[in-house]
Amino acid sequence: MRLVAGPAPAALAALWLWVVLWGDVARADGLRRIDAAWLVPSYLSAVAVAGGPAPAHDGTWLRAGQMRLFGLEALPARAVAVGWRGVGGAAVEVGWDAVGRDVFRDERGLLRAEVGKRWRLGAQASWRRLQPGAGAILTQHAAEVVVGGVIPTGALGLCDLRVLVPLTRSGSLEMDPEPDRRLRLAVAGRGRAVALALDWGPDGRPSGSWEALCGIGGGAGFAWRADGASGAVGGGLIWQRGQVRLRTSHLAHPELGLTHRIEVALGRFEVSPW
Repeated sequence: MRLVAGPAPAALAALWLWVVLWGDVARADGLRRIDAAWLVPSYLSAVAVAGGPAPAHDGTWLRAGQMRLFGLEALPARAVAVGWRGVGGAAVEVGWDAVGRDVFRDERGLLRAEVGKRWRLGAQASWRRLQPGAGAILTQHAAEVVVGGVIPTGALGLCDLRVLVPLTRSGSLEMDPEPDRRLRLAVAGRGRAVALALDWGPDGRPSGSWEALCGIGGGAGFAWRADGASGAVGGGLIWQRGQVRLRTSHLAHPELGLTHRIEVALGRFEVSPW
């Protein structure tokens, strides 16, 4: 039996709209990570760009990206991740990213895993090492639990709902670990995908974000992204052919300037739930 769109996606969209338009948005220096520029998960972006059903096979993938944060030569960033997903729905990915050079350097490692096809349960653990100039090196360890599900919604396509719940945090670094969005709703069908996200800043204030992706043919698509916490907005491109995907992001911060990102993925990236 096929499910039709119910009140839950509409209620979540209304909540996100309220946060963006009327909420007291937290100002933050978010989007430091390379992959924080994209909200639509890989398997749904493949649906939007390739124009087919959600991939169901298993496989491994490798992602690598780079950027120069706010265009500053002193803040280059690099990231690499490798992942795997089985036919039963179990998936795991381990990644590393770093921003900065000798004077300022912010490194992070992330391990995340999920099980299930329609209903999903997962967890992720991260470590962070911050060298803020000549001061002492600060460290942080954090863990979160992830629950969610994938629901077919008739004409709207696939609906992916994910909730991330903080579990533990320790270390000398007291800043928030810049996690994935606490609440994310993504809907995708042939030729289009939309993702809405809701998060809370260190002061407890809500912040809403969104991304829209439109397929333009030939395995390519155009995306537009707005981040409520940092105020950054901008577009991006995605192109995939076979087992190769290239995507870019060009986000403009209202005060700090433009950040260009580029990421290349190889393998079965279209089965990744992230």
